[in-house]
Amino acid sequence: TVLLAWPSNLVAHGLSTTPTLPTHKRLHLLTFDLDDTIFPIGPVVAEANDAMISRLQTFGYTDANNDEIVAASKRIRNELREVGEALTYTDLRKQSIRREIMRLTDLKHHQVDDSVVEDVFDSWLSTRHASADKYL
Repeated sequence: TVLLAWPSNLVAHGLSTTPTLPTHKRLHLLTFDLDDTIFPIGPVVAEANDAMISRLQTFGYTDANNDEIVAASKRIRNELREVGEALTYTDLRKQSIRREIMRLTDLKHHQVDDSVVEDVFDSWLSTRHASADKYL
């Protein structure tokens, strides 16, 4: 799915706004969702997930498991939904990585090294970008 957006060119009149005809046609936003519009998302995310697990294993978390990370993501989203809060996908991924480290150790949330979480996330993200380029 592709979404294109041009400015609305709204002009204020008193307390209300009245749309006017566009004076130019410069595109202001172009976005794509993740439904294989540009590249097959399945293999891209799978490669990124493999890189994430490999990086966790590099840090000694040899039993790291992507299914556990996905389950943690679902739990986090449900927890947030219950209290009416939300997270960005980046923060959700990082929190899921943190929970996987907690699952594999006796560490509490605040004891997990932020630099490890960032490093593992960066591995996932850079692989996702490289994989997307590969599948274009």
